Amino acid sequence: MTTRLLTLRAADLAAHERFHAFVPLTFRKVDFRRWEARGGWNDDYTAWLLEDGEDIVASVGVTRMRLALDGVLQDGYQLGAVATHPERRGRGYSRVLLDAVLADLGTAPVLLFANDRVLDFYPRFGFRAVEQRRFAAGLALDPAASPARRCDVADAAAREALAGLCAEAVVNDAAFGARDYYSTLLWHLTYRPIEAYWLADGNAVVAIGRDGDTVILHDLIARRPFDLAAALPSVIGAPIARIEFGFQPQRWWPQARDIGICAGSPLFVRNLPALGTALRFPDLAQT
Repeated sequence: MTTRLLTLRAADLAAHERFHAFVPLTFRKVDFRRWEARGGWNDDYTAWLLEDGEDIVASVGVTRMRLALDGVLQDGYQLGAVATHPERRGRGYSRVLLDAVLADLGTAPVLLFANDRVLDFYPRFGFRAVEQRRFAAGLALDPAASPARRCDVADAAAREALAGLCAEAVVNDAAFGARDYYSTLLWHLTYRPIEAYWLADGNAVVAIGRDGDTVILHDLIARRPFDLAAALPSVIGAPIARIEFGFQPQRWWPQARDIGICAGSPLFVRNLPALGTALRFPDLAQT
């Protein structure tokens, strides 16, 4: 095969459409165009592509992140959109591209969330699987009479305020977490059925979903501590009996219980130290 590597950064606007057109060939419900139109493709995101002849045959999205590891903030990376053209699989394209990406990242910490069909693929590149946990608590609440203000990312002013909040927010879990992942958060709020609300006089945003009488607190972005329990009635809309967290909640809800292994996309890490056992990387920081 005669291949060529392409790296598309935020400034390479004329070439972005090649990436946008390629990704849905593998991830059929994924379209990055609206996310980019809202400013999501910033200097922290690079799309690596492998070209064979005139065709794009593989992709890897690389997001630069500020990771919290054992109480220390350090630069790291998260990989996503790892894909091979459906008609070109089995020819080693993803191996060639991933080798090139990881060589470029060197010894920096790298993480990714895989799907169940490729669990034996990433260990070949020095990744190891890390178990994540689920956390929940009983909580009987009725909705408040006055709902909190929505954070609607379709609105440019809301996006600007949210980006500013993310840049100044505290890390929810200093043992294994992240800071200032606005670009990734914006992707989730753009495409997923998640509602975001401003709390604490605009110094916090919560992103929530519902599953019956359970409210799912996918993420909490805040500049400083506040009374989360007192604020929750303003965002639930209907009575609840339980809360589940999409992140490690010890900082905000120390009485939360570990309720088992987190299903879904398994976490793989590379160049990271040994981690603890009660881990949950924020749902909305995952690419």
